[in-house]
Amino acid sequence: YNSQFNNNSQLNNNGGNTEQSLVQSQSFYDDLMAAFLEMNEAARQEAIDAILKNLDAVTGTYKDQIQQTIDEYAKLVNQNEVAKDRARRVVKENQANRGQLDSGMGRQERLNLDIGYDNKTADLNAARQQAVNEIYNLIAQAEAEAASNKASINNQYDNAILQWQIANS
Repeated sequence: YNSQFNNNSQLNNNGGNTEQSLVQSQSFYDDLMAAFLEMNEAARQEAIDAILKNLDAVTGTYKDQIQQTIDEYAKLVNQNEVAKDRARRVVKENQANRGQLDSGMGRQERLNLDIGYDNKTADLNAARQQAVNEIYNLIAQAEAEAASNKASINNQYDNAILQWQIANS
């Protein structure tokens, strides 16, 4: 019995040391976990920053294309307006030479001319809008891909943390 009591006393004395060791081990584990999380977060943020930088470059290019498209179509619309004005002057001169300037037939000719050029302007505006919408769709696709990539990276890093915690618990 005395030897058993002595063993229990030693266990109790070591128990204090074991408790202290456990506290030190927990502190070491917490420090290690904090360092792992910090490295993990830095790597995650670096990957996300790369995705966002790429997205900015892509969308910047697309936004430049939008402005170029708008400018190109504005030139075409202006050229159409200039052509319309020239054609109206020619028609008016021809009508004046024929004495039809104020006749019903003269007004109908000018109306047909205006309608033709206005339809061309409407077609140009519709084509411009379609081209711009296509570019906006490309921007939306790039943003969706970036969001998906960010989510994937977050999942990968979250899984790495979870695996590390499981392996070290």
